[in-house]
Amino acid sequence: MCLIFGLSLLAQGFAPSYAFLAVAMFFGGLGAGGFQTLNGAIVSHITEPEYFGRVVSLTFLAFAASSIFALPVGFLADAIGERPTIWITGSIVTAATAMFWLLERAAESDSVPVPAAATAGD
Repeated sequence: MCLIFGLSLLAQGFAPSYAFLAVAMFFGGLGAGGFQTLNGAIVSHITEPEYFGRVVSLTFLAFAASSIFALPVGFLADAIGERPTIWITGSIVTAATAMFWLLERAAESDSVPVPAAATAGD
């Protein structure tokens, strides 16, 4: 979902027409909403019941962070233009998503259990 959101931001920045922009914005909403929904579901699923309120309150900080970042992003848009700002934000989201995916893949490959036969001689 994050990748869909990042790529849709890039598409919005390069949109040659209103129709293309509308489609890109649909996928932007799909990616952002999907991420928030799936993130909330996963956090709720893996959190112990006694910590649920605390953990959910921390996940809601993302909503506050988006409002806090609106001002500096607005200043950036005023300074360099709206399209370059959208390209930059789309590039950051896409790059961060790819980085976290690669880190997760590396962590998965490092945590592969060693078969019992391989350690039998130790």
